[in-house]
Amino acid sequence: MINFLKKYQKVQWMIFSIALLICINTIPNKWAIDDSVIIHQNNFVKKGISGIPDIMTKDAFAGLYGQDVNAVSGGRYRPLSPMLFAVQAEIFASTKKDIHQEIEKDKAENKIKDLSDKTWFPNILHFFNALWYALLCMVIYRTLFLLLNQKQEADNTKANFIAFVTTLIYTIHPLHTEAVANVKGLDEILTMLGSVATLYFVLLQFLKDKSEPNFKSQRYLIYAAVCYLLALFAKESAVTFIAIIPLAMWFFTEASTRNIFKLTMPLLLPLFIFLGIRTAVLHQPNKQTIAKELMNDPFLVLDTKAEYAPLVQG
Repeated sequence: MINFLKKYQKVQWMIFSIALLICINTIPNKWAIDDSVIIHQNNFVKKGISGIPDIMTKDAFAGLYGQDVNAVSGGRYRPLSPMLFAVQAEIFASTKKDIHQEIEKDKAENKIKDLSDKTWFPNILHFFNALWYALLCMVIYRTLFLLLNQKQEADNTKANFIAFVTTLIYTIHPLHTEAVANVKGLDEILTMLGSVATLYFVLLQFLKDKSEPNFKSQRYLIYAAVCYLLALFAKESAVTFIAIIPLAMWFFTEASTRNIFKLTMPLLLPLFIFLGIRTAVLHQPNKQTIAKELMNDPFLVLDTKAEYAPLVQG
């Protein structure tokens, strides 16, 4: 086991295989409840790649309702995973036909893809979700190993063991089941993947600058900025890594405050780009008022005289 842990390249693929193995039982599944909003009843995704411009310029719920609406307070702008679903629909989904076997099209003459649970399409997406999760676990391992082994010694067994056990716990933890088993949960996987990859590339830039004084390239910071922008486009929660990354550098490296500031400042650019686009998309003047739904009002009480009757009488 000790000799095996010295070979981190093999360990990372072991992590990848374990993650894939424990998620493989999700492949026979079909759609879950949230999948209707983002995938199989989403009019933009059903158009394949033709729907990508609408996905990028409208609220996440617009594809379901057919127009920009405030379905939930604050709106939702998470275009990355719907874009991937649209591309996959273009590649793997068959064109939908009516009862007369005529190809169905929308008003703009875009062909409609058949994303129903009677096809193999949901199974294909479940398979890709498992692959994305396995890749995430592998990147977490590589990042932890680099964080604990900054001299980049291939035979650092202690660092490898800690990184392996920590990642293994993350990999097999049942808390992550929903994100993998629910295809819509790809946004959670991608935002974590992009955020951890951002930390990985920031670390690489720091270690390169430290070990090679003549290293002038900033390519790892560029990679980090791209990964962070993708993470933000997957889900807004990636914004927390603007604080997590400098804190990780402070606690786990010998980087000075000046160095940490220099390494993390470029991440503000993708953050501002995302916030600017999100604001422009979600604060359009023609949006309807916020829908009166239970999940928009957490202060509703179990009162039979309330506007919404309680689900459980008490």
